[in-house]
Amino acid sequence: MKATASAPIGETLIDSRQAAKKLGCSVRHLDNQRAAGKIPFIRIGNLIRFSLASLDEWIREQANSAESEVVDDA
Repeated sequence: MKATASAPIGETLIDSRQAAKKLGCSVRHLDNQRAAGKIPFIRIGNLIRFSLASLDEWIREQANSAESEVVDDA
């Protein structure tokens, strides 16, 4: 998934604190991942927001990636 995302009108957007809570990490870690282009986000002016749908998709991709690495190592 691309580092930046676009959100359809009406899609729920959350801030860094809420996204970090959803992912179970610190805001600092989330910001580092975002700055490295590893997690999708939306910039609205100076604001950084995260789409719930994009985060859910990113989580699924990470889980699938981790599963394939375990299978490849076997």
